[in-house]
Amino acid sequence: MYKVAIPSYRRSSILANTTLPMLIKGGIKKVYVFIDNKDFEPYKILCEDLDIEIEYCITECKGIGKVRNYIRNYFEIGTQVIMIDDDICGVYQKENEIIDLNSFIKKGFEKCIYIGSTLWGVQLFSNQFFLREGISTKLTYINGSFTGFIKTKDEIFVDIDHFEDYLFSILHFARDGVLCKFTDVWLKTKPFLQQGGICQQCSGLEQRKKQALINGNKLYNLFPNCVILRHSKKYNIQNIRLNHKIKWSYYLALNAGLYLSNLENKLCE
Repeated sequence: MYKVAIPSYRRSSILANTTLPMLIKGGIKKVYVFIDNKDFEPYKILCEDLDIEIEYCITECKGIGKVRNYIRNYFEIGTQVIMIDDDICGVYQKENEIIDLNSFIKKGFEKCIYIGSTLWGVQLFSNQFFLREGISTKLTYINGSFTGFIKTKDEIFVDIDHFEDYLFSILHFARDGVLCKFTDVWLKTKPFLQQGGICQQCSGLEQRKKQALINGNKLYNLFPNCVILRHSKKYNIQNIRLNHKIKWSYYLALNAGLYLSNLENKLCE
């Protein structure tokens, strides 16, 4: 049976009014909520009357990349984990809301295993241009807001916060040769309009713009064939997208292996 993990930071009210009610309606019985020690009381007060079992996991990690690493390290090898942000209002397949989330999440892991991947996800927004029926196995962006992974012996970790889910996508593709993305399923959420959150735990808007520039260039330098740099005029911030035409290669796997090996050495220092 899969586990539901929710990273959250100073957004107890948002969690209690968005993601948790959605999960309760979807047939989910238990969740693991990863929070800072100072947040415990507000979460307990606001969420204790909800009809769902909550296990609070205290982490002192700062930054979404480090928190996602912590969650990946928390569960035992072989565990199926669905990681969901604290501000998700609904999951939709084209125009219809998926009410039975329990069945959909099970289906997600079944498809993931059948394809041979250890990472699956959905579209972030309801852009009709991208909503095509089926599943993509190419190198594609698996957004961290609603993503399932299977814990493995050689688990994947990252060392960045901004664009960390792009890096997870590349590393999983490099290791497995495929990804699993439901291209007609999307999330109803407004992550950039909500106050607080782990993404803003360590920095303000200007610092995030700086991180986007640094980390975007870092990913491009690490995986130039996989990453395409773009600049958002609307938000005046560097963005990236993944090259879905790229095919798996030994070179890509070697590159990813070197990155993970160097990261492991840094973590052990």
